[in-house]
Amino acid sequence: MIMTEVYIREHETFKRVRITAKTKPQITKEVVSKWQGILDATADILEVPAGLLMRITEKHMEVFVKSGNEANPYERYGKDTLGHGLYCETVVAENKPLHIENALNTVKWKDNPDVKLNMINYYGLPINWPDGEAFGTICVLDSKRRTFSDRHQALLKLFKSSIETDLHNLVLIDQYKTLASTDPLTGIPNRRSILEQLEQACFAHREKTEPFTVVMLDINKLKHINDTHGHDVGDDIIKALASLLQKRLRKPDRIGRIGGDEFLVILKDTDAQGAFAVMRDLKEAVQKHRLLHKHDVDFAYGVAEVTSKDATVKQLMKEADRAMLRRKRES
Repeated sequence: MIMTEVYIREHETFKRVRITAKTKPQITKEVVSKWQGILDATADILEVPAGLLMRITEKHMEVFVKSGNEANPYERYGKDTLGHGLYCETVVAENKPLHIENALNTVKWKDNPDVKLNMINYYGLPINWPDGEAFGTICVLDSKRRTFSDRHQALLKLFKSSIETDLHNLVLIDQYKTLASTDPLTGIPNRRSILEQLEQACFAHREKTEPFTVVMLDINKLKHINDTHGHDVGDDIIKALASLLQKRLRKPDRIGRIGGDEFLVILKDTDAQGAFAVMRDLKEAVQKHRLLHKHDVDFAYGVAEVTSKDATVKQLMKEADRAMLRRKRES
């Protein structure tokens, strides 16, 4: 969760608000293009020089999309520091519409930053993510005093609803992608996802000679544990091993569950000897883990170091699998 502090000019107070978290999906080009159409239509229908979609960050209000008419004095990605009492700060803070007919006629608004651009008239609505985090505002500004009719206000509310629906859909699409690529038991990438990442690693090695090593491993005698103690215990063991692996991998490394009690690990910028060291460390961690030690859990693994630019996913998995089976037979 990300919080920031905004200034409510009318009340001369500060308020902390939740804004777009880093976990939120990126706004796609297609969505930005749609929003551009909305802002252009807004400026045209309401006959104002400026229609804006503002985004709030930890330190700024930023022009995310602007109407494309020549009279618009604002720059795309132009920003102003929070705490100045911007029109949009009050909208975000109070999460409701704000209508200023003429800032010059009000003591508290006459020196707000937008007046420097001669934008003395303002009408804005809050734009929020589905969970209530503030994205920013949709607003229109004018250089002359005016009152927006009920019909025009309804139009802005309709555009606000459309933009918030787009944000909702982006979140849903992101969730679907995560579900499609994540193993539900362990929360790590599933077979399809880790194989896609392995394919990407092979491509990077062919194009840029980025070395890596593949490790396949599976848990020894898990069937016996399932038969003796139940599948719930077996599932807990799988989750515990996945968690230990995640904690021992560096940020560039990748891990995935390829099925049952089998895992695939991609170790970036690592040779076979480095991979063996990682596995030795993991075995020590397994011995110290309360649940895994209790059930005398061990695992077998096989290592396949990339040595050829022509290496394929199929070849690497076959090599690592054979090495793993050899270790199983030797144990």
